Amino acid sequence: VNAYASTSATSSQNGKLIQQGGSCRIEDYKFNINFTINLPKLKNETALAGQTSAKWGQFKSFLKSHEEKHKSIWLACAKTLETQVKGLRAKDCKSLDSQAAALWKKMRTACDRQHAAFDAAEQRRLVKHPFVKLVLNGGALSTKGLKVKKP
Repeated sequence: VNAYASTSATSSQNGKLIQQGGSCRIEDYKFNINFTINLPKLKNETALAGQTSAKWGQFKSFLKSHEEKHKSIWLACAKTLETQVKGLRAKDCKSLDSQAAALWKKMRTACDRQHAAFDAAEQRRLVKHPFVKLVLNGGALSTKGLKVKKP
């Protein structure tokens, strides 16, 4: 909501809980994430000309890089989680499953904080972006540019 672009992540986990004697461990654990990155698209990009077109291209690149950074944050978090879960041991598999779930919850909270901090820092760059300034200032630099209604 209220974003120029977005990234959604759908995750899954799989592995086997193995009870051996008085110990349980996780075997073949893997944490997978599928990403969907949504970027803005103009109905008719060829309607843009000159500097307006160049600024639009820069804006699209900026948004793509921004969303790729969100993806890399999730991947780093997933790698850390995977490493931690693989190292878990417990006396019984129910306890081990609870430990893994607690790590997953902790990772989501920590990653959400990283995403929020990244977005907050990027807000300052976004409002200074030449295309955003162009649109917010009410018009394009050519007669074939974008027309935006001022609120």
